[in-house]
Amino acid sequence: MDDRNHVRDGIVSVGGNIVGLCIPSTVIGNDGEKIYINSRDGIASFKPDGAESFWEALIKSGSILFGSAEEVAQSAAYLKNPRLSRTTSYLCTESSNCADLIKKVCNIASANVVIIGCGGIGSLAAMNLAGAGVAKLTLIDHDTIEESNLNRQFFWTKQHIGLPKVNVLRSEIFARYSDIDVSTESSLLDINSIVSLADAHDACIVIADEPLGISANIAALSRAFVVSDAYFHRYSCYFARFSSCEIGTSSINWSRGPNIIAPSFGPANTEIAGAISSLCLNYLSDRHSLDSVNVNYAWRSNRLANQQ
Repeated sequence: MDDRNHVRDGIVSVGGNIVGLCIPSTVIGNDGEKIYINSRDGIASFKPDGAESFWEALIKSGSILFGSAEEVAQSAAYLKNPRLSRTTSYLCTESSNCADLIKKVCNIASANVVIIGCGGIGSLAAMNLAGAGVAKLTLIDHDTIEESNLNRQFFWTKQHIGLPKVNVLRSEIFARYSDIDVSTESSLLDINSIVSLADAHDACIVIADEPLGISANIAALSRAFVVSDAYFHRYSCYFARFSSCEIGTSSINWSRGPNIIAPSFGPANTEIAGAISSLCLNYLSDRHSLDSVNVNYAWRSNRLANQQ
């Protein structure tokens, strides 16, 4: 490398011109004979015998996001922003170039999401979305905080018992991210009102468990991207629907037993919240290129999700 061809502070220059951004999660190894570059497209190796092999390894491993000088500068600015840097680093690995990265970051930053049910899973999903830079959240839950919530709902303490969940969650979000727009609704809404709310947002996360089947009903009726979850006995699951995907129906009407206690297992709640937050954010970042989504996944909570 020389003064005209180099990678400095993550900026790639060729022939004296800025041409790209080095993927910030790229790592370099050395076994004494070869140098290894590990980036989003895999591992590439080269012998340190010239600049040409270095550049070939960078390109082969997918280490460079190419773009104009202006696009590279904007991408680098996102990576220097403490609020956005970690999410941007992830999005770098999912972007085809700097322009695509900028589009993804802007899509998330302009998104508005409604979350129906703000207990163990919904509250974690809300915080994940807020942390990723979603601009506007609408939180809906008519429940107040109970002592039995504390095993898995991490944003409240005993001092919050009796308070509306949405009010406390909004305060916790504002304590971390003062620039986000958060609205709340603590009254019990009917299905038509919920569908109207969902249709007014870019995405709808449904974690409410009352009445039974509410998530499937919203997914069937709403035009929005709908993500939901369930835990039943020892099983965890999630689904996502968009663009008039068909919902299965059953002739059986289920009801809760008189002594039911929901098996709301803290680690499973956290796992589900991470999965649905990731689904939602990846959809929001690239929503304009997706025509349909139809995802179903279930696993036993005492096993890793990929060991079913």
